[in-house]
Amino acid sequence: ETSFALQYRRATYNYENLTSGEINISGNLNRRESFVNLSAYLQQHSKTRFYLDGEYGSFAFTETISGFKDARSYGVYGGVEFLPSAEGGGQTTGISGRINLGYKRLDVLGHGAKDYSGLVGNTGVSIGITRLTAIRAFFSRGPQFSAYSGLTYYLQTVYGVGLARSLSRKTTLTYDFYYGRNEYKGGETIGGEVSGNRLDKYMAHSIGLSFRLSRVLGLNLMANLGKRDSEFGLRSTSKHYFLGFSLTYGYSSGGLTMPGARTF
Repeated sequence: ETSFALQYRRATYNYENLTSGEINISGNLNRRESFVNLSAYLQQHSKTRFYLDGEYGSFAFTETISGFKDARSYGVYGGVEFLPSAEGGGQTTGISGRINLGYKRLDVLGHGAKDYSGLVGNTGVSIGITRLTAIRAFFSRGPQFSAYSGLTYYLQTVYGVGLARSLSRKTTLTYDFYYGRNEYKGGETIGGEVSGNRLDKYMAHSIGLSFRLSRVLGLNLMANLGKRDSEFGLRSTSKHYFLGFSLTYGYSSGGLTMPGARTF
């Protein structure tokens, strides 16, 4: 009923010489990330597992111009996972997904840079309301490093709702709508220049079609249409389109992925 886990993760982000207009994306975002997690699990039911997770993170930017963004993070998360059956049941029966909420502190090491501390989360839950239909809900919140040279991070918050409909034993159609905000806080004095505030608002529609090719192999087709309003200097609006597919091997872990929230 009770178990513990110790996990170490390391990731390297390398955008090579990628730029966008006057924004040097590679220079501002290339970095190495390392995390250590200590987790405790309590599972008294075959389909429900409670957990508590403590995390330490380290962020080292590889380009000299972004050295002020080097940071450390400390987080505590808790919640419950709703596990699917071992046979890999459909997306429209029972309850599946994860409730995840916690507190995180991001300490930016650069002089004059603003730190973050507050609520974070990564939640996605699907609840079957009939034998063939389920409702879905998503919530995500946390700091993300900024591609702008004068800002360290922005706070991203995303809410989403959707439906999943089983068309056959091996085919599921999903539709999700979500709304998000990226808040850039001013007041930093990087390079002797005080940065300003910025708020990006966006909404998107996401449609997916999943095919169960075998007990452990799935094919997913997805389409995403979104719009973003930016309030930074002159107000601007941009549209976003995405088409793609993915292959999934193995059984679901119980998590429910936010539908394309990171594509902006």
